[in-house]
Amino acid sequence: MVRYETLFLSVPEITTAEQEKLERDFAALIETKQGKVKSFDRWGKYLLAYPVRKNDYGVYYLARFDIDSEYEGNIHTDITTYFKLRYSELVMRLMTSSLDEDAPSEYKRPQSLDESIEGGGVDKFIKDNKMDDILKSSQQSAASETSDVSAKSEAVEQDSSDQTVEQSEESATKETEAVVVEEQPAVEVEKVVEEVVAVKEVAAKKEKVVSPVKPSKKQEVSDSKKEETPVADAVDKTDEDTTQDQEKA
Repeated sequence: MVRYETLFLSVPEITTAEQEKLERDFAALIETKQGKVKSFDRWGKYLLAYPVRKNDYGVYYLARFDIDSEYEGNIHTDITTYFKLRYSELVMRLMTSSLDEDAPSEYKRPQSLDESIEGGGVDKFIKDNKMDDILKSSQQSAASETSDVSAKSEAVEQDSSDQTVEQSEESATKETEAVVVEEQPAVEVEKVVEEVVAVKEVAAKKEKVVSPVKPSKKQEVSDSKKEETPVADAVDKTDEDTTQDQEKA
């Protein structure tokens, strides 16, 4: 029998049910190689030295197992291919390595993030594991993200205020245009009325100058009487002269 170990790095959101299924499937795979899983330990959650699939954290698992020497040559490829096909979304990285026959079953592992929270917090865990640079970079990135969020919020507020001012100006312009449109017909009607009155006044003046005044019937009768009076007076005078001549004779 040959002894191996496989170190898994899963996504930080892995659930207990997914962990149990991962352990069962791994044990079933080792059984096909005439082997047996000796241990399957959950190390815990760790802050990664660099993001893996955009994840800053991950959960480590270490599995130790024995297999028949017949399958020794292909075990690395078989395990890697199996988990890439079945657990590509859950397992981000894995590494399989051989162990000595007399290798102790106990091993030393770094303190996980879950354990550091109980014993002094994340900062203590990072400092104890000489990860100060990672702490500083994470703090800088957090400050940068905060400033970016603040800048974006200010830009959004400025855009909204500008839009409000533009909308107010547009509404005021529309109201002014509506008032002008409503006042224009009244102004035009007044101009037309003034023009009609002016035309009528000019026409009336022309009629007074050009058209003769037609006499009324009373004026015609009085004029005829004035014409008839001299004739009647002349006739009366002739009659008087004739009478005087007869008397002399």
